[in-house]
Amino acid sequence: FIPLGVLLAQTGSVGHFLEVVREQGDYIKNSLMVAGLAATLAVILGLLIAFTAWHTPPRIGALQSGTIQIGYAIPGTVLGLSLILLYNTYVPWVYGTAGVLVVAYLIRFLTQSVQGVDAALAGINPHLEEAARSLAASPWRVLRRILAPLVRPTLFAVWALVFISAMKELDATLLLRPAGFDTLPVRVYVHTVEAEYTRAAVMALLLIAFTALPWMVVTRLREKKLV
Repeated sequence: FIPLGVLLAQTGSVGHFLEVVREQGDYIKNSLMVAGLAATLAVILGLLIAFTAWHTPPRIGALQSGTIQIGYAIPGTVLGLSLILLYNTYVPWVYGTAGVLVVAYLIRFLTQSVQGVDAALAGINPHLEEAARSLAASPWRVLRRILAPLVRPTLFAVWALVFISAMKELDATLLLRPAGFDTLPVRVYVHTVEAEYTRAAVMALLLIAFTALPWMVVTRLREKKLV
């Protein structure tokens, strides 16, 4: 609680806090937009990838899982530089858009989604799917109508975890963000470098708030043993 207390003391009055929030409103929206979009796509892709791996030989599934985990292991600066080189060489029209950040977040944090959904699917009785298949249900229908509802709490938890990770990501964001498209971690960094510690403290507190709320939801789900 000491760091939090220091940040609160640094922000000054409530009026000044609200003034900084109004000035930095666009950066708050940027963070929520790219983190929310990345988390949503990660849940969708994670569910599809985990479901596909569920129906492939173990060796192929392990290879697929290991490939996805590489993105999490790569440092953010290395990932950012590699994406810059990739986009500049092959799809220069993509570089400088907010979509680049979403792609970077997916590469880094998709493994959180896949592993979470995979663990949830592993706890489902396979006879449920077999029964649905015996009634001529397609794999897509089985996933959409049976499996997805059963793992819905896990999907919420996975969304929250990826959202938190994307909200606080700095390294790749510094390299890939479009001009003027800063996020909360970037503003904390910029204000700190410029010795604007009061503004940095306000941005840091907002970042804590936006990441603490989803984490509280995940904690609540775990307490109820839903994930």
